Amino acid sequence: MTTLSELIGEGKRHRVSLTNQKGKPLINISLLLALILIVAAPQLLLAVLVGVALEIIDVEFDGQELGWDG
Repeated sequence: MTTLSELIGEGKRHRVSLTNQKGKPLINISLLLALILIVAAPQLLLAVLVGVALEIIDVEFDGQELGWDG
């Protein structure tokens, strides 16, 4: 049970941010909430992936930009 509590605590501590092309934050949520949203609404994950692929939005994890070179 301790391991589950630690995982939940870490999920709450880390942050995921979606920003637009100009760097303005659109959404800033905890990693735990992001994972719950992905499971509950997989269409949202697809929309984010399309937005990243089209370079409409950027995804940041704890302030560091995630992405791929393409």
